[in-house]
Amino acid sequence: MKNLLDLITRIFGNYFKITFLESEGHECDFYVNLLGWEKTIAFDCFALKADNGMTILFAETDIPYVPPVWPEEPGKQQKQMHFNFQVDDLQSAVEEAISLGATKPADQYVGEHFVTMLDVDGHPILLMCQKINI
Repeated sequence: MKNLLDLITRIFGNYFKITFLESEGHECDFYVNLLGWEKTIAFDCFALKADNGMTILFAETDIPYVPPVWPEEPGKQQKQMHFNFQVDDLQSAVEEAISLGATKPADQYVGEHFVTMLDVDGHPILLMCQKINI
């Protein structure tokens, strides 16, 4: 697996991000609905393609999936990925994410302009106001 990641990084740099999941299609669909990005296939994997061309691959693995613990705890599964998204309306974005299956953990650490969510497979997502008046 490491050789595959090294090869992809050498070829594409940071153009592709890879997430190894137990059920790649389920999480990919969540992000398609949340972000409105195009769902496609790349390298025989489900993938998301953003308007700017960035592509995120969702690849399955034989390793049993263990959801990360949030907030992180020593000795527990750490996050395998973490997305940050800027949004125009934070409350609406939180409500939309919840309607699609995300959860909002009780522990929030980064202030009123940021909300940590957990996607359908437990990966943390940070939603943040695009415009912050300080």
